[in-house]
Amino acid sequence: MDDQIWYLAQVKPGGMDLAIRNLGRQNVVVFLPLYEATRRSKGKFVTSSKPLFPGYLFIAQSVNDRQWQAINNTRGISKLVCFGDKPSQVPSALISELMSRYNQAEHLPHLESFNNGDEVRLTQGPFSELVAKVDQVCSEQRIWLLLDILGRTTRISVSQQSIRKAN
Repeated sequence: MDDQIWYLAQVKPGGMDLAIRNLGRQNVVVFLPLYEATRRSKGKFVTSSKPLFPGYLFIAQSVNDRQWQAINNTRGISKLVCFGDKPSQVPSALISELMSRYNQAEHLPHLESFNNGDEVRLTQGPFSELVAKVDQVCSEQRIWLLLDILGRTTRISVSQQSIRKAN
């Protein structure tokens, strides 16, 4: 990854799959960090992968290969993000951190560390989008949460993959 420069490309509405496919044909390395989110749809809970940065895609090019016009003219791509007349580089450290947190193959973020008392947001299951407090972290990748349901504190057990730190 040291011999590559990363850029941010804005994708046309509804053109993410088209852009990824066409950039792949040009042998351009792309990175799309995804996370899993659960939402209610018609009374059921549906889990789906969503882009961390909707409408944007990270693109890597070799230091020697700077074909910006080819990328700007790729079907599905609106434009490379520029500040001035040249595309702006994304720091490699940021890309490395995103890649360490978001596994593209599984579309799941790597597990975060949680401590007792942390406020977390549930991302999956029937309590999706509710905020709870960490009560106890178990060794088998499960966490006990204290959740306020109808004015009563309830203790529930969830997997670490189904929560993230609340903002």
